[in-house]
Amino acid sequence: MTKQDFAYDARQALVANAFTRKGYSFVGWNTKKDGSGKAYKNKQEVVNLTSKDGSVVTLYAQWKKNAASIPSVKVIAHSQNLGWCDAISIGSVYGTTQKSLRLEAVRISVPNSRYSGGVEYRSHVQNAGLEKTWTR
Repeated sequence: MTKQDFAYDARQALVANAFTRKGYSFVGWNTKKDGSGKAYKNKQEVVNLTSKDGSVVTLYAQWKKNAASIPSVKVIAHSQNLGWCDAISIGSVYGTTQKSLRLEAVRISVPNSRYSGGVEYRSHVQNAGLEKTWTR
């Protein structure tokens, strides 16, 4: 960004932030790098950033790390005698309980994802227990 000049004792708005930082959101300006100084909002109107006419003030961009977004995962299972069941959300019990029906197939997808890669899973197999390796 370019230098911005201010006339002493005159009200003027700070220029809009033009910086970007991947994975972060701009939250404002500060007179200290660590954010412990005087804070200013983007495009805030100010009068006299310093108490001395002719002084130079440096404002530092302040950033907030964006929260990681968790992709939506769609799971559909095929149960013995019931066929394909409705999709469920992650963390839900899938298949049947207390009916002694086998889970015969699973479809796992990440619809409309902006992420690359895949889904890894492992299953509990009747008379064998939890699979030791993950399947992709």
